[in-house]
Amino acid sequence: MLPAAAAVRGLRSCFPFRESTLTHWFPGHMNKGLAEMRKRLASVDCVVEVHDARIPLTGRNESLAFLHGNHVLVLNKADRAEPRSQKSFAKLLSEEGRVRVLHTTSTSTATVDKERVLDAIVETALRTKPKRADGSLRVLIAGMPNVGKSSLINALRRVHLGRAKCAATGDRPGVTRAIQTQIMVCEDPPVYILDTPGVMIPKINDSHTGLRLALVGTLRDELVGEDYIADYLLYTLNRAGVTSYVDRYKLSGPTDIIDEVLTAVAQRMGYIMKGGAPNIHVAAQRFIRDWRHGELGRMTLDPPPDSARPQQTGPALPDQVSLSSPADGSTIEQPPTPHG
Repeated sequence: MLPAAAAVRGLRSCFPFRESTLTHWFPGHMNKGLAEMRKRLASVDCVVEVHDARIPLTGRNESLAFLHGNHVLVLNKADRAEPRSQKSFAKLLSEEGRVRVLHTTSTSTATVDKERVLDAIVETALRTKPKRADGSLRVLIAGMPNVGKSSLINALRRVHLGRAKCAATGDRPGVTRAIQTQIMVCEDPPVYILDTPGVMIPKINDSHTGLRLALVGTLRDELVGEDYIADYLLYTLNRAGVTSYVDRYKLSGPTDIIDEVLTAVAQRMGYIMKGGAPNIHVAAQRFIRDWRHGELGRMTLDPPPDSARPQQTGPALPDQVSLSSPADGSTIEQPPTPHG
């Protein structure tokens, strides 16, 4: 685990947001999915809501609030989030939503946490719902794009049935585009899960929220721009005092200049184009992917619960989801510092 440190001195204390606007990404299949979930809600015994543990607060989606009640909240990819604040985040979410909160890892080989998830599903379903005549349970799984819903289903099947994956997965948002037929994940008791399409937040209110969502992969990289995400990642790492990128990519020291980092990534990984120039675009993709996969250390983008409430997460955005800086091109005061 990387040590929690203060922001690197002499580097940016605020991020220069761009004038460009992010395309509003709430495609038709998401609206359709929400409508279908409402229809199915009365017929299920339990709802499993999945969040990315690296954005436990930013990742909350109010458009899924109608699912709250008889449900379990899973903070997935906890092995890539900073561990010391996980209990306090779970306590906050549990108290606010009166829901059972569990952490799971990003790897399908972790058997124990998948067993805990199934135990929580069965316990929650049977606590408030009468048993079906055949003893089976129906579960709906929901969450934002690319948080690991389908991967969790496949892991449950592997652990409890010893079977190959059934739900399609991918390391990008939008793989599941419609509610799937029920998928069995356990035989005793019989538990069937309905996989649903990831549903994005309809309105992103500030730039830091939008870029945090982009950084963990809930927004498509090409809509935001890999170079932009990579620069925000560098800023975020430096603000948290996480400088593992220096050793990994053989830099001389921490830097604010994203081109220096991406050039080093390209040289280190062999992303060199004809003529010898570094492929900066591919290097940006690799830099982002390395962080998402935990290669740069464990890190939570949301500030700890005791500092999250009174502070804003960034500048307000006009109307829908414009990730833009002020009209005069000035920079914005930094958000609460992420921790790693």
